[in-house]
Amino acid sequence: MSAPRCEPSAHGPILILGAGAVGGYIGALLHDAGYPVTLADGWRAQVDKITQRGVVLERPEGTDTFHPPIIHLSDLDRLPVRPAVILLCAKLYETSAMLGALAQAGLSGIPLVNLQNGLVDEAIEAEAGRGRVLGGIATGLNVAVIEPGRIRRDSASGLGEVFQVGELSGERSERACRIAELLAAVDHAVVVDDLLARRWQKLNLNCLSSGLCAISGLAVAALYRDTRARVLLARLGSEALSVGSGLGYASGMLLGVDAGVWHDAALGKAGACGQLHIAFEAQALMQRVDYRSGMLQDILRGRPTEVEFFNGYIARCGEACGRPADTHAVVAERVRQIERGAASIGAPNLTDLIHRPSGGS
Repeated sequence: MSAPRCEPSAHGPILILGAGAVGGYIGALLHDAGYPVTLADGWRAQVDKITQRGVVLERPEGTDTFHPPIIHLSDLDRLPVRPAVILLCAKLYETSAMLGALAQAGLSGIPLVNLQNGLVDEAIEAEAGRGRVLGGIATGLNVAVIEPGRIRRDSASGLGEVFQVGELSGERSERACRIAELLAAVDHAVVVDDLLARRWQKLNLNCLSSGLCAISGLAVAALYRDTRARVLLARLGSEALSVGSGLGYASGMLLGVDAGVWHDAALGKAGACGQLHIAFEAQALMQRVDYRSGMLQDILRGRPTEVEFFNGYIARCGEACGRPADTHAVVAERVRQIERGAASIGAPNLTDLIHRPSGGS
């Protein structure tokens, strides 16, 4: 169901928690479209730069500066008006702190749209309150913070279903339609009735490249073309699809390739590997040459990563449902080692992990 545009006056005040790449991008364009939006973030440099200069958006269409209001997370209790809806765009490891800040500021009970990656909607609902949470998926934005106050988008707008909004229950609700209408001011938005299944599909895609980029230092395009990485990509995809089947997600496809092909490629069968290599090349062609995964960006900036919610999560799910995801486990462990200084970023990590055990399909 596509979402039509509606008048900004039809929505009440909007609070965006997390003013990084996704939150900053959405907030800038919503404010430019006339919506009453306020950004909030705990990153002081980002807050100060946006306050002083605005948000600079670099897009294929051109570079523009926008001036949405922004406050520090510690000042949530000073909001002049109570938000009608909250968009959660923070890093996954910041979720509990963000929800705690809302509660401390007396902002509990407000409908919350989770636009984060990973499958954390039900955990957020358990903490925030039953029936309070909607899910939102942002696909194909390809945004990154270049420096405080400057965000770059590598993909053009209007090229597909960028935002997918839905209830955790799968029902089609009026409030989901209204959130999709809101996000349509930023890019194409639809309402879906299979949010959690779509979350799993996006998680699978994220887990192919994010961790491998982080441990190798390769940009996404280079990773998909690296012969060592392709061995690991096949194993990661095969394991993720196997775990998904064990959890009841029925897609059976990744990068447009059937699960059976992934499983055969993980075993090194030449025909299946050839089919996957075509899909990998297509992915490489979709990327800006120097585009780095968010996880690699975090490591290079000395920030925590979301690996526990990506490869680590799939590894734990595999263990729970009896579908081993050993490649996800070793990728997650290598990221942890790099985070604590026990290993270094570099392409030799790919060679090392190829010789580690991988789970069956």
